[in-house]
Amino acid sequence: LHRIQLGQDFQVHVETRLASSCHISDPSIATLLRDGSFGNGNAVVHPTFGIPFVDFLQMASGTAIKRHFVSLMTANMMNLVTQKCPSVYFEPLFDVLGSNDAWYRLSSWDATDVIVAIIRSLFEILDKTRTSYQESYGLIVCPQYNRLLKSFVDTFDEPSFDGQADDTTDVDVDESVT
Repeated sequence: LHRIQLGQDFQVHVETRLASSCHISDPSIATLLRDGSFGNGNAVVHPTFGIPFVDFLQMASGTAIKRHFVSLMTANMMNLVTQKCPSVYFEPLFDVLGSNDAWYRLSSWDATDVIVAIIRSLFEILDKTRTSYQESYGLIVCPQYNRLLKSFVDTFDEPSFDGQADDTTDVDVDESVT
């Protein structure tokens, strides 16, 4: 809380939010970074309000998301990579387009709501950041956005190439057709 004295009888009170040592002017972004328990794999709904985090992102301004792009993307990517990979199987689909051939689709035995919510948040961050760059520079394809995205992916993926990450990926696929 900041108090600014503008005269003997007039004082302005300004409340701001602080996440780490970074000032955040958008309350939606401040709430996400302050209250999100990122990295535990279940941070898709606000623990107190019960509101999905993607709704907070939709309320935030594009410039605020652009300003805190790396923090928001890192938090959501950490949630995504800590998710347990769901068990999947090939589900047969018959009589598609009047054909006698069998078609298959990949289905999951487990609920994928958390993974879908995280991916929706990632797309919201990417879309609002891209739109903000397009509005700032007046270009459809903005090289600054492409550089930001490449820089983030390179930085986030760096531990994989340093040998710090686990090289094995266990994917459980049941290929039996019933």
